[in-house]
Amino acid sequence: MPASTPTFFAPSAEYTAASDGSVVIVIKGRLQNQADPNTGTGGNSPDVFRMVVDAGGLTLLDNGPSDLPSYYQTEMKYRNGKLYFGSGSVMNPATWTMESDFPVAGISMDLVGGTNLVAFLANDSISYSVAHAFIFSYPARQQLRQIDFNVSGYPFANLTWCGADRFAFRSTSELIFFRSSAIASSDLRLSGSQSTNAVAAGDTVTLQLTVSNSGPNNASSVFLTNAVPAGVDIVSCSVSQGTVTTNGNYLIAALGTVSASGGDTMTAVLSPAATAIGWITNIAEVASANPADPVLFNNRLQRALLVLPFAPPTMSGVDFDDQLIVRYAGPDGRYAYFDTHLVRTLPETILVLLAADGRIRRIDILSFEEPEDYMPTERWLQQFPGRGPGDELNA
Repeated sequence: MPASTPTFFAPSAEYTAASDGSVVIVIKGRLQNQADPNTGTGGNSPDVFRMVVDAGGLTLLDNGPSDLPSYYQTEMKYRNGKLYFGSGSVMNPATWTMESDFPVAGISMDLVGGTNLVAFLANDSISYSVAHAFIFSYPARQQLRQIDFNVSGYPFANLTWCGADRFAFRSTSELIFFRSSAIASSDLRLSGSQSTNAVAAGDTVTLQLTVSNSGPNNASSVFLTNAVPAGVDIVSCSVSQGTVTTNGNYLIAALGTVSASGGDTMTAVLSPAATAIGWITNIAEVASANPADPVLFNNRLQRALLVLPFAPPTMSGVDFDDQLIVRYAGPDGRYAYFDTHLVRTLPETILVLLAADGRIRRIDILSFEEPEDYMPTERWLQQFPGRGPGDELNA
């Protein structure tokens, strides 16, 4: 071994067989503790050597850097040729050289995808119940935000970027999520309505989809995609801004930029054919190219539509005091009832399917004109299937 090789403190070695049959030995020393430099190899000598064993004996292949500045190096991430450590240290592994540190005594870190930002988690210098999160830009090492937390458990670690502007870390008793406006984000939301929940085959139904942006930033290159169910014809489609095209049974709207606190709509007129009789589902999704969307569950919308072989009853434009019930007789003694009545001041239409023995098979709300707060819950409706005359319900 070269004469310049130091005496290692608690050294260890790893042996790796190379593809050419030679053996590479990696010898490692302990990292230096800032509080006690004597705990590491010390000095300016390297901590890591790679030696090749061949017929001529041991040959130095290369060596690592001199002592790292701290032993808080258990978390690290690599990007763009640099290795970033939880302590704030930065290494160029290609040249085995240390670069300037971030001005933070971190214990955990993570890189923000698609950006030049890095986040660190640090202890408080006085209290164990306080944690600090820092967000820096690199390579400038400029601090953009500091977020302070009261935590109930110690220690805390595992700072993790959760997409868009969201982070999480954990203590011994808590899992903590937080967001930072230092990271650009736009929360797109997709909502929609149909002109009816039941339509006869050959008739039309109007679908309106609305894309809103809760911000805080504008969303650019926004695309709204709507998958029209099989057996449904697209009569027409328009958007409040941008363009819309069709690709098979897909409607694709290029909305461009949706401003923060703004919104845009797509209106489609659809006509189901006889082959679509039964329940069909329309599925729509919205996405943007930039910035990232922190909340994805509200980017997708499903709307169910019942296609009937006949026109369902309607109360549009009709004033009435009593309920209207229409009965259809099916095979094997089964029946379908359309019950239209007032809820408070506005009507609803429900479909009740009965078995031959008079027991309820299914109940569906086809049209509900009152605010949704007055609509029965799915849990309430699930009490009916299987019950017959005289059976009690749970209030």
